[in-house]
Amino acid sequence: MSIHHPHARVEARTGNNRAAREAALQALGALPAFVGQGVEYHAAGHLLIIGSVAQAFQVSTRLGTAVSCSVVLVDEALDSGLPAEVPVFGGNLTRLEGYLGRFKAYLLGKGGDEEIDLAPLTGRQYFDAVLDLGDKPMLKADLPPPGYFAPCAAQGLEAALQQLQDLVGEFEKPRYVQVNSDLCAHSASGLLGCTRCLNVCPAWAIHPDGEKVTVDVHLCHGVGSCASACPSGAISYNYPDRKTLINRVRTLMQGFLAAGGEGAALLIHDNANAERISAALDRMPGRVVPLELEEIGAAGIELWLSALAYGAAEVLLLTSVETPGGVLRVLDSELEVIESLLAGMGCGSHAVRRIEWEALMAAKDSSPAAGRQPARFAALEDKREVIRLSVDHLYQQTARRQMVATLPEGAAFGAVTVADGCTLCMACASVCPPGALQGGTQSPQLQFLEQNCVQCGLCVKACPEQVVTLQPRYLFDDDQRRTARILRADEAVCCTDCGTPFAPRSSITKLQHLLAGHRMFAGAAARRFELCDSCRVKDIMRETGQA
Repeated sequence: MSIHHPHARVEARTGNNRAAREAALQALGALPAFVGQGVEYHAAGHLLIIGSVAQAFQVSTRLGTAVSCSVVLVDEALDSGLPAEVPVFGGNLTRLEGYLGRFKAYLLGKGGDEEIDLAPLTGRQYFDAVLDLGDKPMLKADLPPPGYFAPCAAQGLEAALQQLQDLVGEFEKPRYVQVNSDLCAHSASGLLGCTRCLNVCPAWAIHPDGEKVTVDVHLCHGVGSCASACPSGAISYNYPDRKTLINRVRTLMQGFLAAGGEGAALLIHDNANAERISAALDRMPGRVVPLELEEIGAAGIELWLSALAYGAAEVLLLTSVETPGGVLRVLDSELEVIESLLAGMGCGSHAVRRIEWEALMAAKDSSPAAGRQPARFAALEDKREVIRLSVDHLYQQTARRQMVATLPEGAAFGAVTVADGCTLCMACASVCPPGALQGGTQSPQLQFLEQNCVQCGLCVKACPEQVVTLQPRYLFDDDQRRTARILRADEAVCCTDCGTPFAPRSSITKLQHLLAGHRMFAGAAARRFELCDSCRVKDIMRETGQA
């Protein structure tokens, strides 16, 4: 009888996992390189300085002829001592907008009722860059536009001046996100719905555009939290696109498992940590398989779920004190959702979590294997379809499971409930962007397709009876989730003159209550309640002798 020491088994597993990780990374490296679209900037080197006389003099002297300058003074004196060729403006700077190569600045005119566009007064259409040395920065976004600098100390000023001298010429960055307006649930019929991307963008690059939203790609810094927060997939990260990224996850997990690896922990990190990860990889547990993203905020719930479905035992999100607070809030919000989902499936609610460097380096190579068959579905671009396929696969792999998982408020999945008092006016269905709420085709009905619901809340705001309520949850039965069910139904009232069905009985009952005593429906005219619009008009015209 042979006896195996437990430490020997751990060492063997560690060796196997290291070899499996290497095989996975080689498979990833064999994939075609992603080629995305770019965003261009053109800057001619004209700088707008916002500051005091002393600051403007110091900066213009320091920069010399490297860039040309215009100055808006924040103190009273206009006698700046600056060279005559430097345009100097005084007054209240009311507005500053734009980005590298296309900044606009406006002063309040003497009359106080109009703005003056400063750039044309210098012989140019735009300012190329802005150095804001005022006490309070004009632009307050956490991530200001490229070309805008608001240093708060001497050291910061020196760094800004160094960068300003280099910002002359043509520049390009990736186009980080794309918008599919057909999927957007921002607003409808003047009602405000989903604002998640607007709430989380640290660059203020997303703006309402009618009933949809638009992204100013020149302001976008590619943080990715908008795409993670978007419930419908209307905004998607594009560097790389979702299909490419999920295919990378699939390739890594397939390579790791095929080489005999166990208990894979997919480590998602941003490119700022790429060199650090590469240098320390041999000191990490063999089961840790790294995946580099441009930004950690671009890792959304669809990526995490697909990783688990493809065979990962864990998904680790590498964050630090330097990770922007807004990104952490989005990640933590999505982590609450996936914890509820995983708990409902019996998969272990903490299979996806944030981790910092010290904890990562202290991790052991002893996590149990995922214990389930890896999914085989192909990588897709559709966010909600990826989530559906991943959840369905994971749900079928577990024994302890619920029919429904209750999700935290703000989750992108759920049902709506309709209480008594609904008159089937269809106001809710008329504003539902994804078509989760629909009217019946043969009789007065309100139908609900749960798979389509993004919990945007437009139906709640549109309901005149205030009887619609959101219910964040995930219904695991795929057939039920993808089959329309009837929330409310009523008999159709047929016009007593022409016989045409024209309204639900509940709507007529409500009108009879609201218009009781109205002269148009008084006495014998009460029959008009049961006339269609056309026949009602004819009846009124007959009474007034206009027929």
